[in-house]
Amino acid sequence: MADGRAKAFRIYGIPLLTIVAALTIIPSLWNTFREVPLDFAVFMMSARWLRQGIDPYQQLLALHAPNANPPGFLVALLPLTLTSDGMAFAIWTAGATLGLVFSLEKTAGALKVPLAHLLLVAAGLQGVAASLRFGQVTLWLMPLMTLAWLADRDGHKDAAGAWLGALIYIKPFVGVFALYMVWRREWRTLRTMILVYLTLAMVGLAAGIGVTASWLETLRTISEKTPHVVNASWPALVARIFTVDLSQPEPAYRPWMVLPAVASVLSLGGTLAIGLVSAWAVQRTRNRDAQWAILAVSMLLMSPLGWMYYIPLLIPPLAATIPSVRRLDLVLIAGAILWVPSNLLARNTFGPLATATYASPYTWGLLVLWATICLGETLEVARGG
Repeated sequence: MADGRAKAFRIYGIPLLTIVAALTIIPSLWNTFREVPLDFAVFMMSARWLRQGIDPYQQLLALHAPNANPPGFLVALLPLTLTSDGMAFAIWTAGATLGLVFSLEKTAGALKVPLAHLLLVAAGLQGVAASLRFGQVTLWLMPLMTLAWLADRDGHKDAAGAWLGALIYIKPFVGVFALYMVWRREWRTLRTMILVYLTLAMVGLAAGIGVTASWLETLRTISEKTPHVVNASWPALVARIFTVDLSQPEPAYRPWMVLPAVASVLSLGGTLAIGLVSAWAVQRTRNRDAQWAILAVSMLLMSPLGWMYYIPLLIPPLAATIPSVRRLDLVLIAGAILWVPSNLLARNTFGPLATATYASPYTWGLLVLWATICLGETLEVARGG
């Protein structure tokens, strides 16, 4: 970080981050243990059904509360089914918090920045607050993302492949990094990645071929959740504008027009455009951290289920990239847009204009952040930086 920016950060940034962190994390923690959240309850329901020999996916589809996590994930949850949901959630939240702190400590050490600064940033992120409040898996996965980034940064090919293979099994949208490794011809990393992925897939198959088939069916039919308020992806924005919102009992969004065919074309076209621009920006920079940052943001924008509570996965490469971004004002604008609490969106309904603009803040925030990093890196190359 340049001296001028570092001084401004100490004078203005730290007090502002402290206020934002307090406003974000305190209400979230206050609400976290009032009751077991629906997302975590769905995880536990699936794991208990798996233990009892019942299909852990199809009944949840009928209840419009699908579980998109793979069978191997449910196998890992089986020990928690021996306790009450309340106790399981307490253990789960403690592990998630440790995962967050571990990841931030590793990132701070690699970048030689104070851990306290990263903790303030993380505490002020709605994605972190939402992950804790919903009982989501993000903060458990954050160490995998952090270790994969660090291993690739340090040239540890097998370790990078192993961590990425595990991530891709649990969250397939991380597969953009497999394409990245193909582009770089990192065949050793790819071999390890595939080996770990197949090993975890075999663990899932051990739960029953029918269970895996049921999970794949869930992934195929989960599109009704795409317009949900916490979905930050480009397909989500298009779905809100051109399809009926079936993601919640009371629709939050009113479309401009109900044109599913147009939605499909724009969703696919926009996703391809984001992928192509990301590939172009990645090949124009030699900065490994910037490459990771571009791909990490784009993977959420391109995934039909790029939930905003996955944003904490982006912290390591973004922490390495953002301090040197030329247009820091645009990063601050993106951060402000992404700070909109999800419960404000979930408790309101929006007309067509709002649906396409301020009522879809996570998509627009990620788009601004992604464009800023892509453009910043290409400008650096053009100027010989």
